[in-house]
Amino acid sequence: MRVSKQIEQIIIDSLQNSYQTIGESVSEIDLNTSILGENSVLTSVTFVFFLLDLEEKLGDITGESIVLTEHPEVFEPNGPFSSVQKLLEYISSTCSLE
Repeated sequence: MRVSKQIEQIIIDSLQNSYQTIGESVSEIDLNTSILGENSVLTSVTFVFFLLDLEEKLGDITGESIVLTEHPEVFEPNGPFSSVQKLLEYISSTCSLE
């Protein structure tokens, strides 16, 4: 599996787990799915669960501690957590997953 496809699947799996935690059923999660912002169904608490789950899964494949929220700009309206696509691009550019 290509690394970007693997990262995408990890993001989607973590989002699905978070949605299930709050009892939301989402028919399809794709690259355009909102993570944070007005179109997101995640609460602040479920976002934290999503983030921890995602960082743990990424850490499992890299063998390193992954922290995706080191810089406050990641929470900007068009930042990495605005969509699955932007988060995938951010992770691909900042984490050594090759």
